[in-house]
Amino acid sequence: MTAIKNWLNALKSHPVGEFGWQLYQRYDQSNLILLAAALAYYAAFSLGPLVLLLAGWLGVFLRSRPELRLQYQEVLIHLLEQVLPAEIVLQQDSGELVSRSFRIILEQLSEGALLRSAISLVVLLWASSNFFTVLQRALELIFGVPKIRGYLRKRLVALFLVGGVALIILVEVVGGLLASSIGQVLGAVVDGLNGFGVFTLSVPNFAGGFWAELLRTGLATLVFGLCFRYLPKRSSTWPGALAGALFSTSSILVMRWIFERSFNPTQFNLIYGIITSLLIILLWLYFAMLMFLVGALLAAEISARLRPELQPERAPPEGVNPVPE
Repeated sequence: MTAIKNWLNALKSHPVGEFGWQLYQRYDQSNLILLAAALAYYAAFSLGPLVLLLAGWLGVFLRSRPELRLQYQEVLIHLLEQVLPAEIVLQQDSGELVSRSFRIILEQLSEGALLRSAISLVVLLWASSNFFTVLQRALELIFGVPKIRGYLRKRLVALFLVGGVALIILVEVVGGLLASSIGQVLGAVVDGLNGFGVFTLSVPNFAGGFWAELLRTGLATLVFGLCFRYLPKRSSTWPGALAGALFSTSSILVMRWIFERSFNPTQFNLIYGIITSLLIILLWLYFAMLMFLVGALLAAEISARLRPELQPERAPPEGVNPVPE
């Protein structure tokens, strides 16, 4: 036993071991498991209003442009599949889910119920912002923020983040159309060059496949990095935020791959019956939120090492009294 204690003490004195020990202390003090469970709960019940908000209200502005509306709907379906891995989680066609959301909002607007529609917009905004409000509090606990934001300021930031999600989708729509147009132009040029018979060229598909997934992965990493950098209210550094974001993105992708190939919803259904879909969603969101928060934990510890003033007060181990000066 003494040899093990000596080995552990020697490991803690090493820079890598000491970093791991400080990381564990931050994990222990932040109650990461409970935070992940709370975020999964709020994400599950904010996801429905957010999908309705994005699918319906943003789709209203594209009613006169059916080609843009179709592109927007495809982007939203892809986003939903990224958040909830395809049919194994949803247990239904995600395209039909988004199409139904479009129809619900557009039918309400066609009835002329302007006041009811305006009230529903406010309710959807408030409900979909709940997740982002709790997310800010979770990051404040992990980063040990000395002075947290007030309730109203948290709500304003949350509503801003909902708008940020809408902006990301808009960028995807515009970017997808630009990539498609550029691909058509390049295709015409390449076909003309190939007509001479001197050499054969091909145009890579930038609008889909590997390049599109690489771009979306980079975008997710950037979004995570921005969350770690700015949501904890000046308690992070860029190197720490980007390192944590890279870990979160890669670990969620790995978790998604394992989840899609190893999870059996049929066996789950034998135990939980009609509430299986909700529980599967909660289970996936829990794992995803856990990986996200572990990345936040890593970002917080790296930032604290780069800026010692960000290091939180650590409680002494049990049974050890602080030595008076």
